Amino acid sequence: MKAGARSRVCSLLCKHSGLEDLLMAIHEIVQQALQAGMLSIEAERQLRQRLQSTRYGLDDVRAFAVLQQAMMSGRVQQQSRQLLTVTPTSTAA
Repeated sequence: MKAGARSRVCSLLCKHSGLEDLLMAIHEIVQQALQAGMLSIEAERQLRQRLQSTRYGLDDVRAFAVLQQAMMSGRVQQQSRQLLTVTPTSTAA
């Protein structure tokens, strides 16, 4: 099935089943991150899960490489890294 057809099928199924995050392909998660300029913690978890547990095609591998380049160049930020750099301020008297 071609990517466009798979996306339409996913959209139809997801609207009725609430399984959108389970059916999204790697390249779809990457596309959302590129559009938002942010890779959310949830999207990062989904990517990790798919990379570890599913088969994926060349489109997904290429999309993941694009995402890595975008993060290295600063075009896409990682929410998880932003949370790590925030340090609590002390209120010493």
